[in-house]
Amino acid sequence: MTFESKKSHIVLIVFTLVLGIFGFALNAWGPVPEIEAVPDVESSWEKFVSHDKKVSFRYPKEFSGTYFHLENWPPAISVNPEFFSCTEKGADGIRAVVSEKIINGSMYCVRKDIEGAAGSTYVTYAHTGEREESVVVLTTTVRFPQCANYGELARAACTQEQELFDLDYLAHQIMGTVQIKSSRTRYE
Repeated sequence: MTFESKKSHIVLIVFTLVLGIFGFALNAWGPVPEIEAVPDVESSWEKFVSHDKKVSFRYPKEFSGTYFHLENWPPAISVNPEFFSCTEKGADGIRAVVSEKIINGSMYCVRKDIEGAAGSTYVTYAHTGEREESVVVLTTTVRFPQCANYGELARAACTQEQELFDLDYLAHQIMGTVQIKSSRTRYE
């Protein structure tokens, strides 16, 4: 066996050991929860149309994870012909937080109302933004089970999934599909 051949074998063995150690370390931390990517809006989302047929929007039929659940879906919508403003304020007590956010280049006022109940936390999100010269509010409630109620591995997965949870971008995508019909617009 030549020196070059031995060198190649040593490099291959070291590389295999490094991959094995890395794989063991990943497995030791447990599975990483996956949050599904939002599907193509045009082809797979459901369409909501208000009773008076003046407002419509698209939304994914399902959006949940292992450790969070949407309590009211699709989101409720309200449309107001008023000027958009968001007054940032701290927590009302410690149960509500209102903040101004830029989500994917668009300005929103996001309110989170937080309530606790037997083993879960309920957060009602209200995303307010401008759409077609009106102020639109999308509201939904998400239930987060208490991660401390799970065993060690599930607790870690629960904590990680809840830390990664972000309704803002989905609300932005839904807001982008909102259509408001005036009395002069013909219905589809």
